[in-house]
Amino acid sequence: MNDPQPVTKAELSESLRGLEERLAVRISEQLHETETRLLTAIHGYTARGDLRLRRLEAAESSSAERIALLEAGGLWAQLELRIIELERRILGKQP
Repeated sequence: MNDPQPVTKAELSESLRGLEERLAVRISEQLHETETRLLTAIHGYTARGDLRLRRLEAAESSSAERIALLEAGGLWAQLELRIIELERRILGKQP
């Protein structure tokens, strides 16, 4: 830059082309790094969501099994009758 010689148009154009190429490479690298960070964050979020979903599905399955056992043994109907009886007692004692 401290060169006292005048710069020709061709030299200036060549220098600008080199600068543009370096800038394009740097921008491309930054985009790639940003994409990688975003995809890593999204993957972590979806992995946690999948884990929560599996836990909910397991809990639902377990609850469905318990209800099926109650229904199979006739306990569900007994429980319903007991609740109805308690409601009648409670409502019957109200002023």
